[in-house]
Amino acid sequence: MWKYAPVIKEENGLFVIVPLNALPARVQWADLIGFDPVERFANTDIQSIYHMEIWARTLQPLATLPLPRDPDDDSREIPHGSIIDFNKMSPHFIASSALLQWLYYRGVPHPKGARRQELIQQVELAIDAGQSLDHDRISLDAAQKAQSYISWDRILVEAEVAWSSSTDDAL
Repeated sequence: MWKYAPVIKEENGLFVIVPLNALPARVQWADLIGFDPVERFANTDIQSIYHMEIWARTLQPLATLPLPRDPDDDSREIPHGSIIDFNKMSPHFIASSALLQWLYYRGVPHPKGARRQELIQQVELAIDAGQSLDHDRISLDAAQKAQSYISWDRILVEAEVAWSSSTDDAL
């Protein structure tokens, strides 16, 4: 199935659905993957799916994740990754990229070549020292723009997510 999976391609400013690899001669997409994605998305703005404004599975707008509030000023939003509750999860179980970002937002220097254990020790020292957010590093512009991929473990999921629905069976 994945060999012929539908992908979105931009051609001259238009967004179209194409197979990942060319379909064999005289074979329909539905024969290979169980449905025809071009037909499925015929009345859909493919560009909106490409830009992740709507979810391809439900054709509904994607919900935005609210930014966390500054623990020192509840009226201020701060970027995802700037607050981690280490009482719920030890630094030993958090991705290095998340720990690096957490240190950055506190102005804690860290060598680029630091080993994982050294990184964890720096985080633990910052926790013990009560290192607070460096508000000069957190601007409203930075908080509102995606700087990088946010992994699932950095975000507190506030509601249960239904990954499938009865409409999925129709696909």
